[in-house]
Amino acid sequence: MKRRPVRSLSRPSPLTTRVSARTLRVGARLAVATLAALGVLELLAAWLTPHVELGLHAALALAAWELAVQGLVTHAATRRRRDEVPAARASVSVLVAAWNEERDIVATVRSILAQEGVTLEVLVADDGSTDRTREALRDAFALEARDEALVTPSERLRVLTLPHRGKGAALEAARRVARHPILVTVDADTTLGPGAIERLTRPFVDPQVEAAAGSVVVRDARDVLSRFQHLEYLKTTLLRHGWSELGMLEQVPGAFAALRASAVEHAGGFPTDSLTEDYEVMFRLYARAAEEGRSIRVPTIVDACAYTEPPRTLAGLARQRTRWFAGFLVTLGRFRALTLDVRADAFGLVRLPIKWIDAIVPPWSLISLVIVLALAASAPSGASLEVSALGLVLIALRLAMDALQTHLAIGAHRGAASRLPEREPSHASTWLVALGESWSYAWLRQLLVLRAYPFAVRKARAWETSRGA
Repeated sequence: MKRRPVRSLSRPSPLTTRVSARTLRVGARLAVATLAALGVLELLAAWLTPHVELGLHAALALAAWELAVQGLVTHAATRRRRDEVPAARASVSVLVAAWNEERDIVATVRSILAQEGVTLEVLVADDGSTDRTREALRDAFALEARDEALVTPSERLRVLTLPHRGKGAALEAARRVARHPILVTVDADTTLGPGAIERLTRPFVDPQVEAAAGSVVVRDARDVLSRFQHLEYLKTTLLRHGWSELGMLEQVPGAFAALRASAVEHAGGFPTDSLTEDYEVMFRLYARAAEEGRSIRVPTIVDACAYTEPPRTLAGLARQRTRWFAGFLVTLGRFRALTLDVRADAFGLVRLPIKWIDAIVPPWSLISLVIVLALAASAPSGASLEVSALGLVLIALRLAMDALQTHLAIGAHRGAASRLPEREPSHASTWLVALGESWSYAWLRQLLVLRAYPFAVRKARAWETSRGA
């Protein structure tokens, strides 16, 4: 009988209320770092701006919080875990949900079938495509019709024909017919580097590992917008590695991630009513583990690279980020019972409170910027210079953190074994983009997700293409 997904938790029993020593250490370090950063910023504000307004205190509190969290995670990301060698050749079912992916689907499947070091089957779930997605696969791989699917003679590749119900439903349909103990999700417009799946699945020799995040890289980043995204994705992988080392990574990228099939089944499968099924399935895994009084491990494998197609237009980027952020807000609300639940350990006690703050950061950041600018513009000339000086100090601190993360992210990615340098911009051009990111793209992202709030309230479901024209 299929289990229902966990969305609420019963009252904790006395045996499951012990907080791990690592969680206590992380929580203490975060609190000390935040207070120290706030103290330094308040001293600077008192020195540079004698008449500190209440709104300025709020801006300083946000800056201190962001610096503390970013510093803690960045430091954790500098740890290099020794490579884990699988005890035996892993058996993997690769799930690819496709909706109108005629342009990229053949290249994606070819890159999967070319993977070595694992035994795999590929399940393409065609979610009611209206273009030639199925025909392109049939022609490229000589597929035959069998049992309402298209298959190769060896059944190493199967294409499922489904009604259009959304990405989560397509993945769930593929999962139900998957035969192997490890599931790997790959987006239909994503190609894999050599050996990526073998490296991604190595940690599953540890029974505590229920999921693993790959390194998703923007491919063919030639225009300014895609180069900004290339840098963003490299830094995201770095930060995911940091959260993994702290024991509380809450998201694996749907474009390239691995999941233990039995754990996903136990947690209720992939959600079919979510804007971000890759995000919610992780909450389901954590919720089930918390209910049963156990912990799980979710590593990030920097060496396992997958190259994805980014939005090439502002409209496409806006659609993508609206869906991502709205899905995050809805999932956070659905699993709010996990927040501060001791059974969820670091995930519930540290990570989720941070995510609740993240939920209000976009408008808070913009309001803080407006406050600082308004104070600088409305104050007398001397005070205006003081407020502006404080703003420059905050900007300098942010730039220093961005530069450190860029350095670490580029360095970690440079040595990735499955990297495809020909699909990436040079490191020099990535650094040039980094010089302007904090002034432009970082604020653009904050603006783009503002429309996600009403979107999340409506809980709208859509599988939108984010590529643009």
